[in-house]
Amino acid sequence: MVGIISKPYDQLLTTQKLTYARTYGIPKIDELAFISWCQWRLDQLKATL
Repeated sequence: MVGIISKPYDQLLTTQKLTYARTYGIPKIDELAFISWCQWRLDQLKATL
């Protein structure tokens, strides 16, 4: 997952990737869910050190 956000945070973000996901029923997550997943994954990796 990569990208550049070129709109202010108070504006709706629209991309071709979101249109593609809607068209093909691909699940989407919001920023909070993504950050939570990242934290969970980092905690898992940290536990293996």
